[in-house]
Amino acid sequence: MKTKIFLLSLVLTLLFASPAFAQTPSRSQFKKELKEDKKELKKDIKEVRQENRIRLSETKKNQVEKIYNQLKEQLAKRFNFLEASLAKLDKKITDKKAKGITIPDLTLLRTDYNNAKTKYASDLAALETQYQAMLVADKPLSLMSQLRQAGNTVRTDLLVMQKALVSLIRTVSQAR
Repeated sequence: MKTKIFLLSLVLTLLFASPAFAQTPSRSQFKKELKEDKKELKKDIKEVRQENRIRLSETKKNQVEKIYNQLKEQLAKRFNFLEASLAKLDKKITDKKAKGITIPDLTLLRTDYNNAKTKYASDLAALETQYQAMLVADKPLSLMSQLRQAGNTVRTDLLVMQKALVSLIRTVSQAR
């Protein structure tokens, strides 16, 4: 009999101590926990979105930097080519003058070239300013059209320099 009572008390103790009979949270506690979980989830979502915006902004700035560096490199190559051509032309002019060949006055054509070169330098500075403005902008790609426009202005300056150089070359080559 003692064993039956002992077994019965053991079973009852286990039943009342089991988690199945533990006090379940009330409906209001459940709603509070659910609201807290939703708030935490919203906060986490906001943080993730903010991180993604920052990452995306950095990616866009890297794209702008890449485009600007390519543009600047192309413009520098073309400018260096024109300057090297002018140096070769100056050498030809001195050689022709040393041989006694008369060359008409080139000051007007040189002035056109130098004016275009000065405008190129100022427009290149404006291009750099536009690029710096894009780096601090929230949406740098929205300003990309302005950067392209500034780049086209510099290209136009180089084209004017090239035309002036071609005129110089024609004048020198026609001198005999």
